[in-house]
Amino acid sequence: AAATSSAGTPAAFALRTNRLRRHHHTASLRMASPMAIHRCIVDLNPQQVQAVLNSHANLVSVLQGPPGTGKTTTLAHLVASHLDCLQGGAFIVVCAHTHAAVDVAFRRCRDVFKRLDLQVNISRLGDPMCCFRHDTSLRRAHCASTGLHVHGFRHLGRRKRAHLDAVRQLVGTKFQVVFRTNSYVTHLYDPAAQNYGPAAHVVSDESSQATRWSTLGAAAAVRLAGRLVLIGDQDQLGPVYKSDTSNDAAARTLMDELFARLPAEAKVTLSVQYRSHPAVMRYATGYIYRDLVWPGMRQPHHPWGHRLAAAGGLPARRRRGARRTSRQRW
Repeated sequence: AAATSSAGTPAAFALRTNRLRRHHHTASLRMASPMAIHRCIVDLNPQQVQAVLNSHANLVSVLQGPPGTGKTTTLAHLVASHLDCLQGGAFIVVCAHTHAAVDVAFRRCRDVFKRLDLQVNISRLGDPMCCFRHDTSLRRAHCASTGLHVHGFRHLGRRKRAHLDAVRQLVGTKFQVVFRTNSYVTHLYDPAAQNYGPAAHVVSDESSQATRWSTLGAAAAVRLAGRLVLIGDQDQLGPVYKSDTSNDAAARTLMDELFARLPAEAKVTLSVQYRSHPAVMRYATGYIYRDLVWPGMRQPHHPWGHRLAAAGGLPARRRRGARRTSRQRW
């Protein structure tokens, strides 16, 4: 009875997808060469390397880690390692539930591609008014709608469908990696062909903060052919439902369900801290990440670290315009 009741959940849908697609023709995918993968993982720690390898060995994989453990950096190297798998006009989708998270993933991937000397055409899809709000030069260079002389969806009216069709034609033919929000992924659906096009890979960042229906809508692009990677932190605050009628099952994210159901070889937890100070991490491990071991920092501490450790917390924020005393000039 328990197996029957859980058969209709999104997690069961994703797990069934692993079995169904073994018999489906995945024309947009091929195996990446070992040299291409090695080129993209030489700068990663062992846990991050395992996450990249899991994405190649499993159709559905999960990457979990607290803030500062390099999840976005791993995402960029993971995407770079899958570029060698694309064929037949296939493309990779990198998505998140907010525009800010998508912009962060875009910048990190762009920097990693440049450092690895990869010639990749990437594009940011979505309303130009929401893409790169504080960087107009980046918007003009990489926003697909801006390239089509559309500077906002609000004034398109009935022309919006034609514009979205034009953007969909560019994906795969001109762009190999596209960045968009979870809700915008549904615009890839072609009613005539009844599919999402040759999407080879969907990487969903911040999946622990998105509703499971939002993430499941993005994952539908690779249900029949492709791979899915969910990245997030289960200990962060998840989606909040305004309705009082929502139960615990509805409040759970797709990443929570898959992390509990997928086998151990399909999920990785990052624990090496790159950003936060040890004093901050002592508090985090004492109250939030109690089962997590922090091997140590991989970068030099902040110059004010000794004062932070002695005080046992963060220094108070100085008011704008206030003068610093001699004790505050560290």
